[in-house]
Amino acid sequence: PNGGTLSAAAVTLSFAAVSGAARYELALENATPSGAFVPYVSYVTTATTKTYYPAVRRTQYRFRVRAEVSGSMGPWSSWASFHYE
Repeated sequence: PNGGTLSAAAVTLSFAAVSGAARYELALENATPSGAFVPYVSYVTTATTKTYYPAVRRTQYRFRVRAEVSGSMGPWSSWASFHYE
């Protein structure tokens, strides 16, 4: 997702594959009532999708991803966001 409002119990985060990637690290943040984003959870996966179950309703979430290639983590992607209703 990027920019939408979601209400399903499960959210599938997806991203483009990186050639030669051994794994991906995803970082998720959620917004506090003041609007500041704080770290929420992170995942390591070999797939280009991750099913996630947001716990806090009426909250803005964002995520980014980076790939490990040849033993080194690459740069973080830009943030993608969604509002969980």
